[in-house]
Amino acid sequence: MSTTFLNFVEENILYEILAATWILFFWKLYLSLRQRALVLRLVELPEQVRGLMTREVYEKARDYSLDKLNFGIFQDTYSEIFNTIFLLTMCYRRFWVSSVRLVGYLGFDESNEILLSGVCMFVVSVVYDVVYLPLTIYSTFVVEQKHGFNKEVSQ
Repeated sequence: MSTTFLNFVEENILYEILAATWILFFWKLYLSLRQRALVLRLVELPEQVRGLMTREVYEKARDYSLDKLNFGIFQDTYSEIFNTIFLLTMCYRRFWVSSVRLVGYLGFDESNEILLSGVCMFVVSVVYDVVYLPLTIYSTFVVEQKHGFNKEVSQ
């Protein structure tokens, strides 16, 4: 391989990662939209399951499937947008720098990359939990509760 190609790859790695994640997002979106269209078309109870479930059970399962598909499409879009923002604003680098500062503040060796990696993963996990908390709450207390699957109680 030529060095110019390697230089190009190194200089544009962020955009290559973004392109790959967006291509995968659109592929998953396409598959979800196809699945949604299929579920929308299958209004009648299929012959293959007539002896296994009633029409009422089938309709409930179909409604739940549609709600999960619709919410999944929204959730995937939300996630892709946030990941793009995180990548473009160099948030992961900031998380790493914050981890180095935190490890130093706590009196540990800042050159210990294993410790830094663990702290950085913890920081990223906390941030992701906060960012995705509204989606988790909506999924649990709206979508699941609408179909009677939620056994949790909001206080």
